[in-house]
Amino acid sequence: MIKVNMKLTILMVCVFCVIFVSTGWAEDNKFSATLSRSRIGPGHPVNTDASGEVFFQLDENKQELAYKLIVKKIKDVYMAHLHVGPCSKQEPSAQSPVAQGPIAAWLYPCPDHFAPDRCIEGEFSGTLAEGVIRPKDLENHMTFAELIEAIRNGNTYANVHTRTNVTGEICGQVEPQK
Repeated sequence: MIKVNMKLTILMVCVFCVIFVSTGWAEDNKFSATLSRSRIGPGHPVNTDASGEVFFQLDENKQELAYKLIVKKIKDVYMAHLHVGPCSKQEPSAQSPVAQGPIAAWLYPCPDHFAPDRCIEGEFSGTLAEGVIRPKDLENHMTFAELIEAIRNGNTYANVHTRTNVTGEICGQVEPQK
């Protein structure tokens, strides 16, 4: 009887450890941003009813970042990016009349972001894009490790561009999911 209880106790401890470790891993590797009217560009908030969310999940080997970008009531959207930097605190300068952090990765359109039919005409609500960002997909000579470090440090944002608001209509700072 004691041997059975000891085996059961050991089994329960092992199951608890697996659940605890896997849950901790998942929480450390999930990130999201709530997208709302942008302040990028001329310094004033964009006048829009559009909103959205983007979710990121880093894989177990830390070599792929899956994402899903969902928008609501956005008109004439034509591209979306993951940028390095703050979403709304940068000011335009002589070197950069449009204050945006450098693009880390394209979220929409993908994979061919120069496709001529990339604009979604009219109002759109739903999943705009989902996919996987891999090291080969990164822009501006960024390494995958640098991107993940920037995400973990709260130094990335997602930005959705429209014909009316070319510098970005909605954006949001990417943060660890809670």
